[in-house]
Amino acid sequence: MDSSGLCCCEYIDLNQGRNHILACCCNCEDLDESVDKLLMGQTVSSSLRQNFLLTLEDRLRIPWPGGARKIRPGLLLALTLIPGSILIATINAYWTFTAFTSLYLLLFYLSKSLQKANFFVDCVIVTIITIFLIFEYYVVPFLEILIHENVIFFLLYVACIGCMLLAVKRSRQLKGRIDSSVRYCSMCEATVPLKSRHFVWIGTCVGEHNRVVYLLSQLLGILSLMYSANLTLTTICHPFRVYKTILLPDDCSEVYVQFEFALSFVNAVFSLSISALLLLNVLYELLRTLVCKRR
Repeated sequence: MDSSGLCCCEYIDLNQGRNHILACCCNCEDLDESVDKLLMGQTVSSSLRQNFLLTLEDRLRIPWPGGARKIRPGLLLALTLIPGSILIATINAYWTFTAFTSLYLLLFYLSKSLQKANFFVDCVIVTIITIFLIFEYYVVPFLEILIHENVIFFLLYVACIGCMLLAVKRSRQLKGRIDSSVRYCSMCEATVPLKSRHFVWIGTCVGEHNRVVYLLSQLLGILSLMYSANLTLTTICHPFRVYKTILLPDDCSEVYVQFEFALSFVNAVFSLSISALLLLNVLYELLRTLVCKRR
């Protein structure tokens, strides 16, 4: 069906019919049938669940010139989970611990059960944007951070993202290659070197073709996150001087009194926790590489 002439809220649905985003809750036979079966104590078939999810994915849209655009369910969930957890964590120290622990446990569980989903890539994208925006729009306006410190953080952050994208690009360049040194990965749907391992967080495999840039992106991520966390904590907490201009936070007991301070503090804690996980991953990858070379 021709999509020309659609208003910003209209789209062509799965049945090739013209539909409107305001009708997203109307005429959903798969949902009606699923609810009927649940009320009668019957099992909902996998095909019915699949059809419902396809319909839901098709109807999750935002207004856009020329026709409503789809929103990935994974992106919507990531936009709810990450910022939502950060906002809950600003209440007090107890909720900071509870929110981030629950978030990491949930993501760990989902990473084992939904390895083929784009949800984890969406989580990484949302996390990168959220941490950067909070730092730039809440921490920097306190006017305690020097321009060159902000520039250093920005360059480290951009370099980390660039290396990550380069690692993904190198995997995609292997697509279509067929020889004895590669295998087919069903999760990233591409040919990869034999000893490669799939990482759901970047949506690609990491092997000899991109391991160096991948590890470099992790190291740059650790540096940028730890650096921004230290800048944040020495801004909102009472700092002490270690050596010349090098400061470390001392007393952060009053950070939950005001929302701006709490949000900045929670963002720093979130950054430090991610950098700790990245460091563990780097150490694991280096150990795995050494073991593989000895065999």
